[in-house]
Amino acid sequence: MDKSGDGLAVEVEMSGDLPKIKAFIPKNHLTDHISLADQLFEAYSVGDEISEALCFEKDILPILTLKPILIRAAKSGALPQSFNDLQIGTTIPAVVCLVKNYGVFLKLPTWKFHKSALVPMRFLADFFVEDPTDFLSVHQTVIGKVIERNEAEQKVTMTLKMSDLEVAESSDTCESLADYLKEFELVQKRSALSDYKLGTIVMGKVKQSADIGVEVKIDGGIRGIITSAGLEKLPQRPEKGEQVSAVVIHVDPEFDCLELSADPELVKTMLKTDKIKIATEGTTLRAQLVLMKSEAQFAVLVLPIHKAFGPF
Repeated sequence: MDKSGDGLAVEVEMSGDLPKIKAFIPKNHLTDHISLADQLFEAYSVGDEISEALCFEKDILPILTLKPILIRAAKSGALPQSFNDLQIGTTIPAVVCLVKNYGVFLKLPTWKFHKSALVPMRFLADFFVEDPTDFLSVHQTVIGKVIERNEAEQKVTMTLKMSDLEVAESSDTCESLADYLKEFELVQKRSALSDYKLGTIVMGKVKQSADIGVEVKIDGGIRGIITSAGLEKLPQRPEKGEQVSAVVIHVDPEFDCLELSADPELVKTMLKTDKIKIATEGTTLRAQLVLMKSEAQFAVLVLPIHKAFGPF
């Protein structure tokens, strides 16, 4: 119904003759991946229909969430509802609501229990975290496990350490990445980069060069960036005005540019995509890392055709 600086005002269709209910979806509840929140917010327009949402908490208006991890857990019936359901060992998705220098507090999707759960510093990760604000942000989706409960004060302590969780399986990771790619596709469709996909081969003219890489101009005025890592296998660094072939390894609608690699072997591999075979689940493969996106927690790999099933 309306867009403000921090979210979407919506009307919820009710069954039967019940009147519509006004509700609010905060911007950072549009996704589990906070790095996409601003771009997803811009992708929505007044009049768009949202097919599925979860009521996350009651406020002046009901607060809805589109976070896929929470929606899946609710639909499966796996969400605890009360303090009594939060037994030691219970694993539950949650949302960071406060970050302190001694730990973070989590808002739990428990309809009958409204206190935040504490994750002390030593339980944030399997490695040392000096500053929790460098590791977690408010509204970030996490999965935690109950390790302590205070019956008298109705308090819960949780851990986010991967070694303590039993949910770090391939299916969970794949679902999270699939969510990210689906949301990213929505963002990309609204941008000038909608025609570019991972693996696309482009020709670019070097516009300028710096220590970190080169900027190229692609047909249509699209800007491309080839970092030094994507140039290191060339016989020599391309100079200003020179044409260079490269492969799209990331599409960045936020900055209206393509991240590219000019690795000759990668270009050669992508020219042979007609020879792709599909790897079956459980197959062990050796791949080449071409890009790390730490903010989105995924990597782009290439499986060489002559070795196995790539490119993938």
